[in-house]
Amino acid sequence: MRSNAYKAWIVAAGWRLQAQRPGRVPGAYILLLAVPEAETKADLDNLSKATSDLLQKHGVIDNDRKARRVVLDWHREHAELAATVRVVPPGVILESVSPIWPRTGALEAA
Repeated sequence: MRSNAYKAWIVAAGWRLQAQRPGRVPGAYILLLAVPEAETKADLDNLSKATSDLLQKHGVIDNDRKARRVVLDWHREHAELAATVRVVPPGVILESVSPIWPRTGALEAA
């Protein structure tokens, strides 16, 4: 269940998003998200889900399941969240960011 604060953010952010007249990114995409570090108690990864929900609700992306990569970063430049959505052309396979090997047991630090 979404909190009232979350719902209010979706509405307010939606108005700001629509004022920017964003384009539409059908299909696969990469989401680049820069989050202001100052005075937030939110977890970085939770903000990516909220942003994806917003982009989907307003038709910028078809479905947040089509994300092929999400890059999250804290920033200190200003107090606004900044999101960029980039198209992944059909048939393009993104290069792995880091090697992935099957492991058993606990997570390992790189």
